[in-house]
Amino acid sequence: MRVRPRASTSDGFCLLEVVVATTTLVVALSALAQLLTIAALATRRARAITLATVLAQQKIEDLVPQAAIGGAGLGPSPPDALARNLDGYCDFVDASGRIVGLRAPAPVAAVYVRRWSIEALSTGSTVAVVLHVLVTDARSAGADTTVLTLQPADAHIVSVVRTVP
Repeated sequence: MRVRPRASTSDGFCLLEVVVATTTLVVALSALAQLLTIAALATRRARAITLATVLAQQKIEDLVPQAAIGGAGLGPSPPDALARNLDGYCDFVDASGRIVGLRAPAPVAAVYVRRWSIEALSTGSTVAVVLHVLVTDARSAGADTTVLTLQPADAHIVSVVRTVP
């Protein structure tokens, strides 16, 4: 005895199946949209951190040759040079890495503030110079403070250079 399958009388989807499929699709697309937004924000933040690090490295490369030849032209900086915009120890850089100002206050085109400090370090017969370079967002660095507080997107590079007498 053979059992024949019953022939279905409907040729389409029922309303409940359409609602479930649509709900599943909307939930999946909204999760994907959130993921794309988070990825775009992370990419923008990574780009800002990378540029800040490159700007800090460029300043270190500018200062190291001067420090290595006995510190010619490099005077020690005030103790709060990294916390405030001090003329001679800061410059202002735009989004493409060009210097747009050398004196406080920050120009309108400034995106980053690059500050540096220079400290003499002598131990016995060895004389060295400690170079600190801090690159921070110009909008968050507007107020002068006496305490240095680093933000997540800041770049801070320290280099110790042995001087040649």
